[in-house]
Amino acid sequence: MSKAFANIHTNTTAIFILQNYHLRNASIGGPLEDIRTIKISFNTRLEALEINMPPNSSLETLILSNNNLTTVSPEWLINTHNLTEISVANNSICEYVLI
Repeated sequence: MSKAFANIHTNTTAIFILQNYHLRNASIGGPLEDIRTIKISFNTRLEALEINMPPNSSLETLILSNNNLTTVSPEWLINTHNLTEISVANNSICEYVLI
């Protein structure tokens, strides 16, 4: 597994985009403190997604539209106190798990 954020330096604002990558499963984790936007969209095979944000996350926008996700996991929102926008439009979501 590659670590996309291994070389992000402190005090860096980053945007992470995975679009049209034909993903089936994805896991987001690592030194994500300075990531403000995550956009994973138009991956029509993406059914499973795991997101592990650090306690001091700066995430403000999470866009997961136009995939094939079936479940919204409460773990996605742990440590995302700055999150102001989330989109899961155009997925196959049949279950929302609330905390």
